[in-house]
Order: sequence, then structure tokens, then C-alpha cells
Amino acid sequence: MGAYTERDDVPTDPSFQGYRPVAASGQLSPHSRTSVQFPEAAPIKPDIVMEGGNLLIDADLTQVTGHDVVQLTTTDRRDLGRHLTTVHATSPATAQAARLAALAYARYPGLRPEAIRGLLVHEAEWTPVMLEGLYNRNGRRKGSAGNLARTLLRRYGWGVPTEERVLASTANAVTLIVQNSLVPFRRDDGAVHLGELKLHELPWPREQLLDLDAAEVRLRVTLSYFVEPNPGRRGMLGQHTYASHRLRFALKGPTETVAAFERRIAQHAQAEDDSRTRIQPFDTDRDWLIGQTNRDRGSLHADIWRGTARDLADCGVLAVFPAGGWWKYHNSSDRVGRPVPYALLVSLSTSEVTADLYTPTAVQLGVPVPVGISNAAETEVPIGMRLF
Repeated sequence: MGAYTERDDVPTDPSFQGYRPVAASGQLSPHSRTSVQFPEAAPIKPDIVMEGGNLLIDADLTQVTGHDVVQLTTTDRRDLGRHLTTVHATSPATAQAARLAALAYARYPGLRPEAIRGLLVHEAEWTPVMLEGLYNRNGRRKGSAGNLARTLLRRYGWGVPTEERVLASTANAVTLIVQNSLVPFRRDDGAVHLGELKLHELPWPREQLLDLDAAEVRLRVTLSYFVEPNPGRRGMLGQHTYASHRLRFALKGPTETVAAFERRIAQHAQAEDDSRTRIQPFDTDRDWLIGQTNRDRGSLHADIWRGTARDLADCGVLAVFPAGGWWKYHNSSDRVGRPVPYALLVSLSTSEVTADLYTPTAVQLGVPVPVGISNAAETEVPIGMRLF
């Protein structure tokens, strides 16, 4: 957890005349730490940010101080004759995230922990202030994906999740949550090899996407899972030394057959597992916001694909596959062959407010469609088909 702040008020007390907030509303809280200075191979942290309060600085830029007005109110557990006090930094931010996770679990009790974790990241968004200078007028990224990861993700994570986005919905966007498992490593003739990959055929409303033609659509993907740290290694940067297993996701290209897609994924997995073979970029890699290299850090991977509805109409297959880990090289019988759970969250959205993406997708999945959903501002839906 990291912290941002929207607390930019200044006390009315005359002793604070000339003071201003250290951080502008929507920026990183001065109490929060980042991973900007971490090596590029390190996991991208924080995952998300929540309100953590602010600090005040005087006109001479010499005195920095806190104040109740830029902090958060909470109950006071001390026996001092008062019931309320203030807190700041990542402790209250973590408490807010825990509350949001509890609300999500209460709404969707069938979700596993890795799915709840993925959901909070999947529904997080950056504030306008966080995005200043990173995009052009057309909403396209300025500079390289690596620069974006360093200046945005390693400072703010994926931004701020809200209760409304996690629990509410609109009809021109659709989110699917897949909870599954795969066997990352198998034993064959005494040797340990990469195990299986899972293909998820996504029920895109193909006709609606083709009708949108050249209109831009946004595909957001989040893959969440937990690893077993290597008890014999302290470092977290090695390709096969810290994480028990690593998972990746990939999207089929619009002109690519499923068979060709499977071959490409197999080659990618072997190349990353070998770590000496250069992974060749694919044609559609440039359409991802973060990019393969930067998103494949840690055990939570997220990215956003932007392109035309016409291209996405034929990209309806997502793969989840393994890519090495210490379980393979430990060669232990109680690890090789063990299935590992994961959660895959996929959102499809468009700025075309007249495009109802939910109804045709729900029909394909056999999910009941409430009457008037196209005009509904908020709709509760069963788990496995959720809107945002």
C-alpha cells in the first residue's frame, strides 16, 4: 500500500499564515514511499494508493509540520478523555484498502484472496494530477513504457480504487473474473519441464465490436496470484531464486490462429525460462500501455490494451502460462506437479455510451439480463460476470 492525498486545506489559525500544503490534491502523500529507485527487475510497488494525509510547509520552505486539518480522523484508543484523534501515512491507507477488500468480499463471497487483491488493483485509476505530462491530447502515452513505469507505476501503483468502481457498474463496460488453476511444472522422464497453459476464450460481443469499427476500445487485464518465497534465498531479483513460480498472460493477435498463438506462447515461456534467449516482440505489443517487460514484475500483472473495436473483435483468446521459478530447480517431489490458483480479471470498455457491451456478453454466458439494463446507472450482477 502507498498513500496519496486530497487534503490540501490550510489551518485558519494565524500561526499558520503563509503555510501551504506540501502536496497538491491528487498527488503522492509526503508520508508515502515509492519504488522509483528500485532496480528495474524489482516488483512494482505500491500496488494501489489510498488517502494518507498531507503536510504543511511555511513560506520560507524551512518549516514542515503536520496538522489535524491535513490528517485523517479515527477513534482514539488511549484513555485521555476524548474519543477521536488523527492519523496519517500508510497505516490509514492500509485500513481503507482493508475495508474496501472486506466490502468486495461481502458482495462477492465466492472470490478467493488473489481475486480480491486483483479486483482492487483492477478498479484503481490514476487522478488527473498523477497523469499530468504523461499523455498527449489523444490519450496516448508520451515516451517509453519504461519511463511510464518508473514515473507513474513505481510512484502511485495503479492509482486509487473506489467503492463505486469496485461494487457498481455501467452498461457500456463489462468485466469478467476467472478463477482457475494450472500446473506450472511437470516431471517427464526424470526431468522437470514447464507444465500447462490455460486458454480462456472470452465471450466478446463480436457483432457489437464490428459495428463500432474504428472506434477505440480499452481492454484491461489483471493477473493475480501468490507465490511461495524461497526460504533459502534473500534476494528478490533473481529470475528463478525467489518466487516458487511465475505466471504470465498474453492476448491472441487479430490475424493469429489459435494454433499459432499456442506456439508463440510456448516459445515465449521457454525463452523466459531459459533467460538467455531474447524474447521477440509481437505485432500487438505496442498497443499495451505498460508493455510486457514492465508488467512482468512480482506476482501481480496488469496492463491496458488500446486499439480499434475491429481489431479486438478477433482477439478473443487470453492465455495464462508459467515462466520459471525455484520449484522447478528445487526438483522436489512435493512441489513439481502441484496446481497453483490464479485470478484473471478482464475488462472491456468503450467511450461510446450507446454501445451496450453487457447484454450480448451476458446472453452468451447464460447470465440473466435485468430489464432495462441498457439505461441502468447501477446493476448488481452475479459473480463471474461483473460490470464497472
